[in-house]
Amino acid sequence: RLQTKLNLIFSCQRIQIRVIDGIPEHTLNAVITSEFEAAAKDALHSSYDDATRTLNLSRFHAKPELGVHFCPLYVDKFLVGVLRLISKETPQVSKIVLSDNYLCSLKPFSEIPNGLLAGLDCLDISSNKIGDLRDLQHLANLKLKSLIVQGNGVANLKNDILAILPQLQNLQGCRQSQNKENVSMGRPKLKLFGSAVPENFVNNFIKDFYQFFDHPDQRSQLEQRYHELATFSLSVPDSMKHVLAYRLYNRNCKTPQSAFARSAKLQVGPKAVVHALGRLPKMETYLQGVNVDGQMSTAHVRIFTITGRFMEYSSTGRDLRNFQRSFVLELQESSSVWVIKNDMLCIIPIIEGKSVERNIKALSESQVDSGLEMAAQMEKMNIKMATPPLISTIPK
Repeated sequence: RLQTKLNLIFSCQRIQIRVIDGIPEHTLNAVITSEFEAAAKDALHSSYDDATRTLNLSRFHAKPELGVHFCPLYVDKFLVGVLRLISKETPQVSKIVLSDNYLCSLKPFSEIPNGLLAGLDCLDISSNKIGDLRDLQHLANLKLKSLIVQGNGVANLKNDILAILPQLQNLQGCRQSQNKENVSMGRPKLKLFGSAVPENFVNNFIKDFYQFFDHPDQRSQLEQRYHELATFSLSVPDSMKHVLAYRLYNRNCKTPQSAFARSAKLQVGPKAVVHALGRLPKMETYLQGVNVDGQMSTAHVRIFTITGRFMEYSSTGRDLRNFQRSFVLELQESSSVWVIKNDMLCIIPIIEGKSVERNIKALSESQVDSGLEMAAQMEKMNIKMATPPLISTIPK
């Protein structure tokens, strides 16, 4: 979006940068055109789940459907426009997710006429910048039953929020009471994997999962295997950023990126998870050589980690990779089916023999240099080292 608006300058002169507080004027004065509105409609439809009547607008400005159009929801007029589109395009919506949008105010909700969002009963405004409790008053006209506020400056007591929104039945992300009590929690009694049943369970899971995962065109079938609140986290070294999908979803803490960007790359919900999996390159996993480490097994939760190798097929060719992947599975009481609650994938490039030799050589040279430097320092300090006695050579 900014390619035509930025220039790269190479200069030896000192460049002074002046930062102006507030939102840029061109953003505030942007005109909402018919093309912009059409792109926003496409973004809404791609983010709507008919089955759950949920509209996920997390990081809405980054939706690919918007293309060249910039739609920051932290600007009131854009949020008002999107809310009006929601009432027209998805009038049956029952839950809206607005997390990670830099929202500073909820005032746009008060500008929506009563009845336009009549079916909305759950609002997720987590991970924004709402710091004033009075902002919640703008939600008073909505018939909300659930509100998620964690990750904001609004960290007030539950009673304070309920005084503004008394109709709420479920409130997440605030302190429950003013008095903090120290509650002693017993350690959970966990059963480690050791019997044949969990081992068969893991083997069957791996076989079932990878028959779809190793084929990009079949990864969409994995959606039903993920929990409704499932998360997917990817970690790769910076040296593998040439693969677009890795760069889009990499949450490696050693990779330079903001905390906001790293948080936004955590995929939440089966649709978001499977969408991310679908963008990963084709992988051919060597299942016969994987190692399995089972950490926990209870009646309702099972945690295990698999380690192995796969062949990656990307635009640059084929590459052999090491990987480690941890799964947290939870038993669904209603259907007695195990679903994936957490999926954590770490990909590591194969270390070639020449690279290992270079590292060993560099380490040896470093040790030699350190030894010579120490000897020079000792000589300057007039410290004499004991020399070993001469050993005469015995003729054969």
